[in-house]
Amino acid sequence: MESYSTKFRLFLFLSIAWFVIVILAVSVNDKSYWDIPDYAIRILIFTSPVWIFWSITWIWPSIFNSFFTHKSNSKDLKKWIYVEESVAQTHEYYGISGWAFLIVLGLLLSPAKILIEFYAEDIIVSDFAHINGIVALYRIEEITNWLLACFCLLTLYYLIKHKPEFQKLYLILMLSFILLPIVDTFAVISVFKNADINLTVDDLYTSQEISRQIAASITSLFWIIYVYKSKRINITTRKRLKRKHMQMLKSRVKVA
Repeated sequence: MESYSTKFRLFLFLSIAWFVIVILAVSVNDKSYWDIPDYAIRILIFTSPVWIFWSITWIWPSIFNSFFTHKSNSKDLKKWIYVEESVAQTHEYYGISGWAFLIVLGLLLSPAKILIEFYAEDIIVSDFAHINGIVALYRIEEITNWLLACFCLLTLYYLIKHKPEFQKLYLILMLSFILLPIVDTFAVISVFKNADINLTVDDLYTSQEISRQIAASITSLFWIIYVYKSKRINITTRKRLKRKHMQMLKSRVKVA
């Protein structure tokens, strides 16, 4: 357990935190949510990613072990050479500069951008209190945006500290930027539909906003590819490089 205890504790803490946040958000300012059937369904929906994840790792222990432990299989070792920190520092691309600096800048500014855009809408929730579920949905959106803002700073910390988990955190963050707006859109449509108000995507977004979201998603995919393929990111955070790039090290390394 020691080899994956930190990562395991982090995911366990986040899972418990998410359960608590969902329960508080669903029940806030709306006593009707304490009607057990309605309340339970909402809790089940919003916490489904958590219990699905832990159910999978419980049913298939091999997935649990592979996710929470870092193992370099034979295929990985054929593709990558792993070196010590002192050797990695001799690589000409070691460090956070070049394109990687743009990632630092993006992660640094994203929290402010996320929160400013959310509160800039200046939605008066009480005006929609008559719509069952809208208050809870707004609170969940608010909490989610704060979590995303904090997750940006956490990912930035992992990059600055050259931690090997940075790539995975960055992948989760970018996928969240892509998927959460889609999930939120369908959640809003569903809530209004329950109140006999038919909304469509066109009612919520203009064509320009849709185009901007698509462009942002494509940009996110580009940066995901960069983070996983970049020589700089791999040598700086994972202390690894491809065999064909060994000449980029100033220190001699014995290759098996």
